[in-house]
Amino acid sequence: MDNSSIFISKAVKENIESTHHTTNTLCLPNSLPIKKIDGSQATELLKKYSIDQEFKILIPGRFHFKKGHLQFLDEFAEFLNALKLQPYEVALIFAGDGPERTAIEEKIHKLNINPYVYLLGEIPHDTLLSLHKNCNLVVIPSLREGFGNVAIEGLMQRSVMLTSGVDGLGEIIEDGRNGFTYDVHVKGAASKKLIYLYQNRKIDLIDKESLYTDFLSKYTLGSQMEQILTHLKKFEDKE
Repeated sequence: MDNSSIFISKAVKENIESTHHTTNTLCLPNSLPIKKIDGSQATELLKKYSIDQEFKILIPGRFHFKKGHLQFLDEFAEFLNALKLQPYEVALIFAGDGPERTAIEEKIHKLNINPYVYLLGEIPHDTLLSLHKNCNLVVIPSLREGFGNVAIEGLMQRSVMLTSGVDGLGEIIEDGRNGFTYDVHVKGAASKKLIYLYQNRKIDLIDKESLYTDFLSKYTLGSQMEQILTHLKKFEDKE
């Protein structure tokens, strides 16, 4: 058969096809190994930082400009102001590090939200997955994202997620079905979603078992091998 091209997302496919001709294409997201991790591993970490608020928001990942952390902090501050929330009610937890750390620290100070925000730095991956289990919401506020392994991990951990929906993230999370999205280019869009999610925190807005089902059906090696074989057979039949 002719050459076949496999891309990890439609966003990556469109980017490459803007400069290169491709044939027999297949969009196949990254596959991840199944990890069954409960919330116990992160318990001591939360105790260490005295994080015991009722509503915990986790932002996992590297501190880089394209990850949208600075813009999200503005939205988070607006969310706090709108609902007059106190530090004992809400915690925003960053699990990661990187070149934007100083800028993030300065932004937190400028917005005067230090009591709400916790910078944990880099933590072991299994502890990070365990932290998913201890938080009410996982936020992925990327400005650009070729594909989102963090979102796939969130599905695996049955985490309710709020994502910017850009690029590859929009191919993983569908607003209202397996998570929530907002338009990163619209000021106030993220804060409005945060307000909605906080005000409905006692309600199961998302079926968490369906998140794990999504993961198993799309993002495991077994499920993807089936797609590859189907893809190859389709073009073999044409020959």
